[in-house]
Amino acid sequence: MQPVVDFLQYSAESVADALVSLAAATAKSSSNDPSFIIGAPYGFSFETFPNGYGHYALELLLESDLNALLSPVSYVDRGLGGVGGVMGPVDSMTIRGKQWIIIDDTRTGVERDPATGEFGRIKGINVDDVYEVQQRNFAQALAYGLGLVWADPQSEGWLHDADQWKHLGNLGAIYAQQIKAKETCIEQDYSVPVMTVVVDETSRFYVQPGGRAEGTFLQKGRDAAMRSGVSLRFHLLRDVIEDIAPPTPVYLFLNAFHLTETDRVRLHSRLAREQACAIWLYAPGYIAEKADAENIGATTGMDVRIFKAPFVAGSTYLLSGQFMRAEEKFGDENSWNPAFYIEPEENTDFLANYVNAKEKGSVAILTLPEGWTSVYIAEPGFNPALLCEILQLLEQHFYISPAEGIYYDTVSARDGILALHACQAGKRSINFGYYCDVVDLFDNSIGWQQKDMVLLPMQTGETRLFLHQPTRAGLK
Repeated sequence: MQPVVDFLQYSAESVADALVSLAAATAKSSSNDPSFIIGAPYGFSFETFPNGYGHYALELLLESDLNALLSPVSYVDRGLGGVGGVMGPVDSMTIRGKQWIIIDDTRTGVERDPATGEFGRIKGINVDDVYEVQQRNFAQALAYGLGLVWADPQSEGWLHDADQWKHLGNLGAIYAQQIKAKETCIEQDYSVPVMTVVVDETSRFYVQPGGRAEGTFLQKGRDAAMRSGVSLRFHLLRDVIEDIAPPTPVYLFLNAFHLTETDRVRLHSRLAREQACAIWLYAPGYIAEKADAENIGATTGMDVRIFKAPFVAGSTYLLSGQFMRAEEKFGDENSWNPAFYIEPEENTDFLANYVNAKEKGSVAILTLPEGWTSVYIAEPGFNPALLCEILQLLEQHFYISPAEGIYYDTVSARDGILALHACQAGKRSINFGYYCDVVDLFDNSIGWQQKDMVLLPMQTGETRLFLHQPTRAGLK
């Protein structure tokens, strides 16, 4: 299938080359005015568009004159209570001083009546629900330092509403205030993210077009990370290999299916240097000079084998934790080919076994002699509960404690900003991780001083946005 791989790579690189040339010509004609935004809708790495869509050569654009990328909110799970995740590795742009701009094209329920020409709201769409979704998208952009525009993509009058513009104006004022404050403050250690979500473009070309892999590992993996309750970064695999991405305690490799031996050695060296943990999904490093389960073993440090025939997945968790019970079943109960399993070894601890092959491990953890930790999830069915259990085993900080209930809310947290979007009603125990002063940015009459935890009732689809900073006493 190498000709297919070559064509898919050509499709991506040819689109990127055209964008590089167009951006260079635009920059030259604008006399390199730094105020000009030269942007393109590109880099939709987490979405399930066809592999020949042309979106998978972002690496070629990162050093070009293109200084902004634009993407809608994810087309998956974007409604009330949903994640509304980022479409691409946004930090690969922002770390280079470039912009990533979110296009919020949420349907507002405002439309023009073709018979009368008047604008009004569609029955059945609650305006408060629309505002909560818009606030979720806004809070995500603010937390990750992204741009944001509101759009009416079909020019149907979705934004033709005075009350809505008042609401959006309030969000704009919050954004301007926080960006100005961020530019004048010194970054503190309390804002260091816990996990880097890593996506690989080249591996897209080796995945069967139209198969389940993109949705299972890219979209569900991204959304599980955003529901895990920890602070995140989003980077291309190349950024991690080349030490461009800043260190984090945990790296979640969603689709690192293609790794050369050189790349694998560099990854292992970085993980050992940082004493970090790598969480690998499905087939990490499977494809090198050839496709072989031994390559997965070399990547994860475990004894990994391949099932000789298509295998129906689905696993049983072996431990008892706060997010999953012992003997709890999870996973993707579909036939997979190839499918992989882990052989027992002295230093490898199984976290889960396959339901249909109880002696074969589907999730395992191993601490390597070099000091880094490897967690391999061969089970294709990845979910927030499993990720949270692993992060808890690694003693990482969760912003939402499971003490009051397990909700898997969408969390966006960076640089003293904490945003929550509730997937269901209930009380949340918010753990900031240090004593701080907290202000509700949507309602500045609400706040707490010198608190490390607060109890917060939330309704389904509600969005809360907090600014937390070291207490004034701590700053003196």
